[in-house]
Amino acid sequence: MSSRLTGKIVFASGKHGDYDIWALDLDGKRLKQLTSGKFWNDKPRWSPDGKWVVFVSNAAGTPGIYKMPADGGQAVPLICDGRWNDFPAFSPDGTRLGYVSNVSGNNDLFIADVDGCDPRQITTYEGDDSSFAWMPDGKSVLFSSDRSGNADVWRLDLRTGDKQQLTTDPGMDIAPAPSPDGKYVAFVSNRQFDPESCRTEWSDRDLDVWMMTIGGKHKVRLTDNQGSDRCVAWSPNGRHLVYAASKSSDAAERLRIVDVTSLLDAYRSDDEETIQRAADKLRKTSLDFDRRDLEAEIDARRHTFLLTSFLPDFIVRPLYGDAYFGSERYPDWVATPRPKHIQTWEEAVDSVG
Repeated sequence: MSSRLTGKIVFASGKHGDYDIWALDLDGKRLKQLTSGKFWNDKPRWSPDGKWVVFVSNAAGTPGIYKMPADGGQAVPLICDGRWNDFPAFSPDGTRLGYVSNVSGNNDLFIADVDGCDPRQITTYEGDDSSFAWMPDGKSVLFSSDRSGNADVWRLDLRTGDKQQLTTDPGMDIAPAPSPDGKYVAFVSNRQFDPESCRTEWSDRDLDVWMMTIGGKHKVRLTDNQGSDRCVAWSPNGRHLVYAASKSSDAAERLRIVDVTSLLDAYRSDDEETIQRAADKLRKTSLDFDRRDLEAEIDARRHTFLLTSFLPDFIVRPLYGDAYFGSERYPDWVATPRPKHIQTWEEAVDSVG
């Protein structure tokens, strides 16, 4: 890869509805469990300063939105009104909370104060408005909606209320994630990537990660896994994407990384062929870390029976299937906080006159 991976990734891990929130420190490959319990803790997102994590939990029954300190601890309920609340996201300045709720009868977008108070509905549609992603300047948001007949990516200007449709494919375009500089959008799609092939239009509709400009130009596919590639998020420096990948639609998901540095360079050419060539050459790798704590949390142990107890792990594990050992999904990436400023000798002298 073009640069060393740094920062912290928060994500959900588990199986069969028993998901918990974990944080991985990329600098030291340290993994920490942030939530526990035999219920569903999912879709974590960092606060801009990396001090808080907001997430969805059904610990009280209907999914609600909670926050907790970045190193775990007591979860604080923010939006728990007995209705379905989903896809929480802190605003870039950390003062507001965006989310999706069906409190009005349909899935619509809402914005509340950072403590969950004074919620305001910002979309009204009889169908489904889903996902919530703030643009870096906090003046608009990206979301997916079926208001055009099928799921597409839209942009909403929070000042004027104007909506701009960014995708129009007859497939499903969902989960938009803007780049840190606001120039590009990664999203998830099951659109047909090879319409000239002998396959029928709907015969190859697996989920893949795609990218386009913020204006909806130059859409290119970044992943080609025949399973599911979804839950995409950007690195703080805007050079990598992290996402959840599975080998098939019902297999376990694992976190993967794709370096998009060369693709972003190609985008600056504004040439379709140059951009496509760069997308075709992208390198995808697994996110390397010790998963034993994740497996222990869901009691995913190999059982001793007959002769298999004498076989090595690399032979026995495939007999269980990947899903037995849990899945990882909904990653979010934040920069490692900078240490407090240390004065040089000259600065110290200046500070005392």
